This record gives sequence, structure tokens and C-alpha cells, in this order.
Amino acid sequence: MRTSCHKPRRQRRRARFRFGRELGGSCHGVINDVREKTDLVVALPITLMGSFLMGALFETGYLWTLSAPLSPLIVGLLGFPAVTGLSLILGILRKELALELLVALAIAQYGTGATDLLTFMTPAQVFTYALVVTVYFPCTATASVLGKELGWLNALLIMAFTISLAILIGAVTFRLTPFIGLT
Repeated sequence: MRTSCHKPRRQRRRARFRFGRELGGSCHGVINDVREKTDLVVALPITLMGSFLMGALFETGYLWTLSAPLSPLIVGLLGFPAVTGLSLILGILRKELALELLVALAIAQYGTGATDLLTFMTPAQVFTYALVVTVYFPCTATASVLGKELGWLNALLIMAFTISLAILIGAVTFRLTPFIGLT
């Protein structure tokens, strides 16, 4: 008797018990396994290449030249110190590390006294930065999987929308924070 997966019995058993739970003969375990392999094959090389590129830019000093063109957007519109633009760019590689990258880049630019965010940012700027990081595009691994699953045009449209939305929310939030008591 065949299940909905139409796999031989040995393959069905391996798929059902792969994650330590009975999947009832469905294909979910097999589909999840294929997606995990796709994520590794597509996302890992892009993340590694991006990390290598950003590391090379940092070590050669060219990373700091990126802050000047970003200054009107980062300093003017969002009200952040210029170094935060670099952490937003680097944060695209690993979104969950954006705040840590901000502190590391601030120490590199302002010296060892900048170990606390509040030494070079106001509470309103920290709040707005955290909000922008939360909303803007997740990471390169997600971008590569979106490109693979939805097509690269749709992935680029999603990236453009989420980045634009994050900038809009950040600009509005920074202007409104004095009214809610954050300065």
C-alpha cells in the first residue's frame, strides 16, 4: 500500500522519523529536508562571499569611504551617527549581529570609550536604530532563498520594499520620539 508520497517503505520510514516525530506518512519531512539542503547550497556561498567582501573592505579601509555617500540618508533623514550606516550594510549579512557590529565599528571609529551605545547615540537614536534593524531586509541568506523560491525579480522587489519601509518608519519615528519623551 502506498502513501501520498509514493516513496518506497524504507524512504518513508526515514522521512517520518528524521525529526524525531511521526509525520503520519505525509511528505512534510521530505520537503523540509530538501528545503534545508537548498538553503545550504544557495545561501551559504552567498553569505560566505559577502562576509569575505565586507572583511576585505574593512581591512583595507575602504569600508569607511562608504559612510560619506550614506551620510545624507543616515545622518540627515534618520538622525543616526554616520557609523550606523556601515553597521546597517554589514548587518545585511547577519541581521542578528547588527547591534554588535555597531558597537565594534563605533569602537574602531571613536576609540575604546564607545563600548556603550549611549556614549555616541541618544536613547531616541538607539530606539529608532533597533526599529529600523527589525524592519529592514532580514539577511543575504533569506535574499538568496527568496530569489531561488520566488524568482530574483520578486526577491529584489521585496528587498526594495522592506528597505524603503524601514527607512520611512525610521525617519518618522526619529521625528516623533521627542513627543513621546525619548531624547
